[in-house]
Amino acid sequence: MKKWEIIRNILLSISAIVVVSSVVYYLFAYLPSLSEKKELYEQEVELYKRRENCAQAGKEYHLSIIKNPPKYAELPPSYFTPRFYYNHALKKCLYHSGYLIFQAEGTIHEEWVIDINTSEKLAFLSYFNGKDVTVAGTGERLKAGMDKEQFNLKVKELFGDQ
Repeated sequence: MKKWEIIRNILLSISAIVVVSSVVYYLFAYLPSLSEKKELYEQEVELYKRRENCAQAGKEYHLSIIKNPPKYAELPPSYFTPRFYYNHALKKCLYHSGYLIFQAEGTIHEEWVIDINTSEKLAFLSYFNGKDVTVAGTGERLKAGMDKEQFNLKVKELFGDQ
């Protein structure tokens, strides 16, 4: 064998090794990572859609609340800016808002967090002139409400850093 034939065989062998290793990498490393990326992308798209749907449902829910103010309000309530959040872990669309009602006797403050899909109240806060709202004549706290600290902890738990 001549020297150039040896060199040619070595170069062909190296080329074959490079091609085979490239095919192996493509099949066993690159393609699986693409499918994982595609799956992650699809999950992100689904989460984005859920958040968008939640925001739209929240806006509609907020408008329905504004259209139907509490019957005991002498004047129209002053509504808080609503927050909408899709909690992925709980798979719930959350709505957080409230209002102030100014009356001759004082100010009523009500605030709540609701799962829009089920209308379940997850947290509720109500107080009058800065004090807890109680059942008239008994001094007992309304069963539906939480104290301010409990409410704020529950909101933080449900909304996270949102």
